[in-house]
Amino acid sequence: MERSPSWYLLMHQSRPSSSGVARTHEPQPRSANADPQPRPLVTIVVVTHNSAKGLSNVLREVLDLRRDDVELVIIDGASTDATLEIIRAREGEIDQWLSEPDGGPYEAMNKGLRLGRGQWFYFLGADDRLQAGFLAMLATLQNPATIYYGDVWMPRRSIRYGGAFTPLELALRNICHQAIFYPRCVWQAHRYDPRYPRLADYALNLRCCADANLRFEYVPELVAIFNDQGGLSQSGLDLAFEADRLALVRPMLPLHLYLLACAWHLGLRGLRRIGGFDLAWRAKLALTRYLQRTRRRPGVIPSPTSATRRPTSAHSDPPNLSPAVDSSNATGPTGPAAQLDDDRARPNG
Repeated sequence: MERSPSWYLLMHQSRPSSSGVARTHEPQPRSANADPQPRPLVTIVVVTHNSAKGLSNVLREVLDLRRDDVELVIIDGASTDATLEIIRAREGEIDQWLSEPDGGPYEAMNKGLRLGRGQWFYFLGADDRLQAGFLAMLATLQNPATIYYGDVWMPRRSIRYGGAFTPLELALRNICHQAIFYPRCVWQAHRYDPRYPRLADYALNLRCCADANLRFEYVPELVAIFNDQGGLSQSGLDLAFEADRLALVRPMLPLHLYLLACAWHLGLRGLRRIGGFDLAWRAKLALTRYLQRTRRRPGVIPSPTSATRRPTSAHSDPPNLSPAVDSSNATGPTGPAAQLDDDRARPNG
């Protein structure tokens, strides 16, 4: 998932971030003599704006699989629909929530980082669907300097998107945002950069890949359903990210691979002009499939060591047909499609 949810971006394009009064629910203060409260293993940050229907579904699913070591934080962008009523109806089950105007989804995510207490952070849109792999991923979260990531299902294309990335492959396409668990130490050095309104999560991943104190590790689990039903990604680019892209890539690649990435991105610009985003996306997917087939060892970024389990194909396998969430209203292989913009998972040319 490279791009931000279209439903969210369209609502946030002209909203000021300096006005409005925050409405929050936070845990009650503890006694000064009480033992320090242990950090939860994972903080799920749900970012929403005027997405009452999707939020109702995601709250039901997240709370149904709730564990004591999983914290739920909701960041709402001053919604004017029924979002706040839905939040207040389940307020006792939500660890923290905030509703106020903001400058976009990535500013909201940065607010979630300040409120969350987890050892790892996982970001979920109000229309995303968790799968059984989310719970399986929790057992793999061991190294506090490792970013763990899995796969997502893209229902429109009927593919399992993901697989183990090398630095070159990450330079060509992003890891889906709904597949990643970031350790808390990431936020000591990095944040979502508001200069990139659509691709700040991609910029973050590139910076983390270049950070010698961090590593990425792939786990072959289907974490979530990511809806690739189109949206804002069809109509525009993140121009600021495009201007900085090669500069972000340069620190993570040796010179010969950097030059290859430069040539590839120049070619993709031509493909995009000829055939649009879909043609460029298919070209990227074909190249990365080839790279994954020909490399000797799928691995950890940046260290070329194997993942904890042997990875399965991340592109053609059907999703797990036993999801962790209720799929009684399923319209796809494992659940209803979510209204998200696929360019957060789609490679951006």
